[in-house]
Order: sequence, then C-alpha cells, then structure tokens
Amino acid sequence: MDPRSFDENDEMMLGGSLLVAAVVEQGARERKVYLPAGAGWFDFWSGDYYAGGQEIMLAAPWAYPPLVVKAGAIIPRNVVKQHFNARAEERGFALFPPKRGSFSDEVLRGRCLSEGYCESRYGLWAVAMECDPATIAIAIKATSAEPRRIGSMTLLLPLPEQRKVTVKSGKIISDRVIEANREVVAEL
Repeated sequence: MDPRSFDENDEMMLGGSLLVAAVVEQGARERKVYLPAGAGWFDFWSGDYYAGGQEIMLAAPWAYPPLVVKAGAIIPRNVVKQHFNARAEERGFALFPPKRGSFSDEVLRGRCLSEGYCESRYGLWAVAMECDPATIAIAIKATSAEPRRIGSMTLLLPLPEQRKVTVKSGKIISDRVIEANREVVAEL
C-alpha cells in the first residue's frame, strides 16, 4: 500500500483498476496526477505507460478527463461506435497488459440497461493474460450459461502495444489499429 495515496487530493479510484483525476481549476487543460506505487499505469486515452510511485502531467481536454488504468486490468466494453438514432451493441474487453506477469479476472459482461442479471441472463467470463517482453497470451472462457454462443470476441489493447498476441482456445482473425486502440478480433 502506497502511503502517499492517502494524501488529501481530488483523485479517486473507480473500482480496483481505474484512477480518475478531476479537473477542478477553471480553464485548466492539463493536471498533475499521482500514480500509486506497486503497479504500472496506462493513460486510458493514449495508451502511454507510466511506472507507479510518481507524479505525472496529463492532458485534460473537455472530452477526455484524466483517466489512468492499472496494468493487468481487464475491462468489459461495448466496442461498437454509438449513434444517437440507433443503439448498437457488441461486447469485448479492453486489456492493459503489463510488461511481464500473469493476470486474471472473472468479468461480468452483459446489458447494464436490462434486468437480465436478475434472471441470471448475463455473461460471466474468465479472462487471463500471460505476458512477457515478446508475447501476450490470452485465455477467454465463458463461465456462465449466457451467452449460449460465443463466436468472435474483440480485444482492445493500448495503441503503443506491439507484442505478438495469441489466444488460447481460439484463433486471431484480425489484428489492426482502429482509432486510438489496437483491435484484435479472435474467433473462440
């Protein structure tokens, strides 16, 4: 535990993996953010990697508040671009692989706007990453009755990530850069 993390400030953890830094000064377009020691951190928007235990300066434009993600995080995402006149949904995971190590999590992936979770209609997934300086091996397995059909899965990696990606129990059908992410689509 990093004692400096308890200093009075206006940063906060959102769950165990996301650190949000509010912009509280009028007109500010950047701000200092302290990254707790004991983990590496990724800028959510740019994918830049930073070691923990230091203070960094992050851009803070209107549309993108300072947000950093702990290395090893696995975050469920809707990976389809949204339009105001037609809601679209295609679930995937944003992965923030560290330089080395094994990380896993059981992740709930489902419709947050429905009551399906009350009737056990949701997807519970076991996602694991094994990372070394040259490769990222990913294992994905549905651990609940939903979804009945897995098909393909989209994995978003930080744009600077260039290591070879493999998917256990599946094959990669595309690996490309789309906007601010490296997008790997795997057939499971």
